[in-house]
Amino acid sequence: MFPTQAGFAAAAMALALAAAASSPASAVAAGPRDGAPARAAAAPADIARMLDEIHASPKPARFEQRDVAAIVRRHLPLGSDRATVAGVFEASPGARIVEDSADTLVVRDDRGRALLDPAARSVVMRFSFDAAGRLAAVSAVYFKNQ
Repeated sequence: MFPTQAGFAAAAMALALAAAASSPASAVAAGPRDGAPARAAAAPADIARMLDEIHASPKPARFEQRDVAAIVRRHLPLGSDRATVAGVFEASPGARIVEDSADTLVVRDDRGRALLDPAARSVVMRFSFDAAGRLAAVSAVYFKNQ
């Protein structure tokens, strides 16, 4: 890959994460109600279906970014254990973890390759965890690779 392509890909991912983090509709900080049990997190097969559902949704045009956090939260509910969330993506063949810190997990799924595939698209998901290691917020964007 040429250095300019790598730089552009890194800049596009940073832009997508910044937009997802600043979008009030894509970030939900509330967890399950007090006393209400959290639903079990998805299995790797469910994650593959989630990613297929996102990629089957209306495709972003040009530099548009679509908020897909609601789809992600349906499959990975707030209150899920951090190890479970990380585990399903480690077992998923298409998605890769690009940032893994104590309170944040960033996952990226690419379909197609920019410059080779005119329909190359990516999903970037950011999971934030509370001090107890429970999923506290989800932001996710779906965008076309340029």
